[in-house]
Amino acid sequence: MPGARRNPGRNGAGRMQLNSSNGLSGGHNSSQSLNDDKKSNDSSNGRLLAPKHVPIPAVPVDDQLTFEALSLGISLLATGLQLLNLYRSVWWLPQSYNEYSMNFYLIDPYLLVFIFTMVSRRFVYALLRRFVDAVSPARWLPTIQRTMRIILLIIVMIILLWCLYYMSEKHSSMKVFYLCYPSISVYFLMFGVSIGPFFDISTAPLYVREDRKTKFLLDKPLHNCSLNAPAIRAEVSSLRSDFNRRLKRALFASSGSAYVCAIAPVIFVPQHLHFNFSWIAKHIVFFWVGRVIAHFAQAYPV
Repeated sequence: MPGARRNPGRNGAGRMQLNSSNGLSGGHNSSQSLNDDKKSNDSSNGRLLAPKHVPIPAVPVDDQLTFEALSLGISLLATGLQLLNLYRSVWWLPQSYNEYSMNFYLIDPYLLVFIFTMVSRRFVYALLRRFVDAVSPARWLPTIQRTMRIILLIIVMIILLWCLYYMSEKHSSMKVFYLCYPSISVYFLMFGVSIGPFFDISTAPLYVREDRKTKFLLDKPLHNCSLNAPAIRAEVSSLRSDFNRRLKRALFASSGSAYVCAIAPVIFVPQHLHFNFSWIAKHIVFFWVGRVIAHFAQAYPV
């Protein structure tokens, strides 16, 4: 009987030690299992946590007016360098009758007006739009912006047709055709009858939600962390359309600038004029690549 009393006590002490050791060793596992049970319960109850994405950093980008001003200056400089490659003179020689570094009398002035009108239209539009946004009332702003674009388009077309008329009297019709056809055909194939891409490379709407500040902030589409499948598909479609729209506008703007500033002067070169073809080709390629990089950096800041 006394032995029977000692055995239960010894067995009880062993059980207490085993329970304490099991509790210490399984503390972490029990807490982890509780968290897993919590997550499974939340998932079973339909309370799923929204996905967390890496925050996109704010990349500084020039506004439209600054970008168009820089583009205008670079385009005019590239045009001048191309004209210098084509019409340079040997004014430094003692027997030379030229007093200037270029043969200005060979350059068609209507071609210069045509080039300046084409490369400055976006800057003029950005300047007028900044002024209209600052002084126009909120409710009339969409109508005023559309009217401004139509009036500016009419003025630009009148100047271009005036230049083409006088250029057709001095040059062959094929040269005028080569000047106009690529830009017009590519534009209508890419954008249709819309006049927005002719003046503006941004894809933001002209006016958004009666708020005068957000129309400059919504140039980039906002990403929504949604768990709804139709909403996700609609967001993907919207982002894909925005990407393609930016790509088309950037390619057309950069290629159009390169064609007007670097290729158009070559089309109207007199037949008796001799020039270095490799310099002309390198200038066209380098200027086009630079314009593509600049427009892509402006269209895709992130």
